[in-house]
Amino acid sequence: MSSINLLPKKIRFKESEEKQKRIFFAFSALLLIISVISYLGVYIEKTIASEKSEGLSLEMKKVSADIEKEIENNELLLTKNEIKDIAKILNDHDYFSKAFSVIQDTTTDNICLEESILSLDKNEDLIMDINGTANNYSAVVNQIAIFKNSYWIDSVEINNISREENTNNIIFSGNLKFKKEVVLFHEDYWDSGLLLLSSKIDRYLSIDKYSAELKEMSDSNESFVQVRFSGIAYDAKKLISLENNLKQMSAFVKNVSVVYDLNKKNDDNTINFSGEMKLNIL
Repeated sequence: MSSINLLPKKIRFKESEEKQKRIFFAFSALLLIISVISYLGVYIEKTIASEKSEGLSLEMKKVSADIEKEIENNELLLTKNEIKDIAKILNDHDYFSKAFSVIQDTTTDNICLEESILSLDKNEDLIMDINGTANNYSAVVNQIAIFKNSYWIDSVEINNISREENTNNIIFSGNLKFKKEVVLFHEDYWDSGLLLLSSKIDRYLSIDKYSAELKEMSDSNESFVQVRFSGIAYDAKKLISLENNLKQMSAFVKNVSVVYDLNKKNDDNTINFSGEMKLNIL
């Protein structure tokens, strides 16, 4: 026997509509829950990644600090070893000849050095104490200027200049601070490059850094000395002509280049320059 639905059509429609609404709200709530869970998952993952990133950043900073510390320790060790080498060399009087040859080459005829002592001072600088006499005050002033223009001498300090009793001679005393390379480097090719540079510079050009390295090219059987230098120019015209003057010494110089910027001057109106030379081995 078939059943008869006695509910009015409007009631049945409302029930169906309510059912659809419940399904819609349930589905919306489900989507909301899924969205919240997804957001929480992304947030948690981002937080973990951020913590990991911060941890890695801290580790990288620590590693960088360790590297810098290691570099400083190595530089300090190299400096200490260099000082030990110098101290050891100073115990061997044969090596004094390099420093004394510099003095001999730069001392003028009007100057007589009566005493010179080379040693390491309390600051571990290489110092030569000097005592001498001169014909006149001008000769002393000129000698100081020549000392200051030498690559090997870092600074000159004259403590006393006075006229000697019962004579017309001028006596003076002081000290010269040498670069440590003066006793650490004895290769002939070091001096050859310096001599070439010295012959082409004067008081308007000053060399403050210099290095020379012997190069032996196995592929071409070529040997030469690679020289690098830098300095300060007090006269732009002298600096401009430096490269051409060095190129004229073609018997010794294979090639040379000097780099500078005339528009970029220091506060004291000087100009920094640098250069390279490739020298024939004599």
